[in-house]
Amino acid sequence: MTRIKNWPAGVGRPVQGSYRVLAVRPARATDASVQQTVIRIADATGEADCLINEPDHVVRSEVGAGVPVVRFDGVIVDTSDSKQLLASDLTRLDGTPQPEWSLIPLAWVPENGRPAFARLQGLLDGLNDSALRAFVGSVFADERISEPFMCVPGSRAHHHAYDGGLLIHSVQVAETTAAAAALHSTPARECELAVVGALFHDIGKIRLYARSTAGMSPLQGTDPEALNLEVLAPALACLDTHWGEGAAALRSILAPARSYTHAPYLMTDLVRAMDRLSAGQDLRERAFQDAEGWQRYTSTDRGQLLARLTPKSVVSPQDWVGAII
Repeated sequence: MTRIKNWPAGVGRPVQGSYRVLAVRPARATDASVQQTVIRIADATGEADCLINEPDHVVRSEVGAGVPVVRFDGVIVDTSDSKQLLASDLTRLDGTPQPEWSLIPLAWVPENGRPAFARLQGLLDGLNDSALRAFVGSVFADERISEPFMCVPGSRAHHHAYDGGLLIHSVQVAETTAAAAALHSTPARECELAVVGALFHDIGKIRLYARSTAGMSPLQGTDPEALNLEVLAPALACLDTHWGEGAAALRSILAPARSYTHAPYLMTDLVRAMDRLSAGQDLRERAFQDAEGWQRYTSTDRGQLLARLTPKSVVSPQDWVGAII
């Protein structure tokens, strides 16, 4: 299976792989005797056009509705920056031999979120537990979840309040949870469960901020944690059959916090702590973004006081005033 960014250079070179279909349109007619269709395909590394020698209506019936995954066999016919593939065979897939997260189109990810997207791929590729890999794959196979997860903000006016903020925040929480779990000598399988819980700890926010194009209508006035289990219900039901104990623990991580006391699972405490750390880091970065180097204090838009130590290399206000005098 060849990822788009790794397609070989050179006309006539063979390519075989599974990709997500973004669009289908008739090709420009260059020969009246040949009807071609252009299929815009994508994976986690980029996009490309695929030509197939069939009429548009035939291809649409083969591909089907939605944002399906298809398997192509073909050869490179254009080696420009936007490589083209001439397909000799096209098959719609109901399941793929490669991870579903590798088929999330890079085009769904805002520019500022692409470093986090690359790290997400590495995190998920590193999962060893088959039940968890299947669970995560089933979540990202649903474009109604995967598309908004890549691009919606992390909040309306708090932390990570910009397009791609939810992805950036979720990956940060997953990474720091993995590091903290390792420091606490957490068993490998439990550590992976904590990473998955951290990654999806705010997934309910896609129901608050999703655009209508994602197939969901945004909700108002609802606690996002109350929506986590709703969004993940089909995938959790499947996980129940493969690892019931893990599914129950994951629900504990994803459910709304009942109090500020310790949770039954260490994993839940780790995720909540790393969630606060990621949110606090983003708030401080943005609050001090336009501050003078010598400023130790600032506040958020909500009036929350934030402080930092003055960097050693920064001239103090007293020295600055003295220099003016």
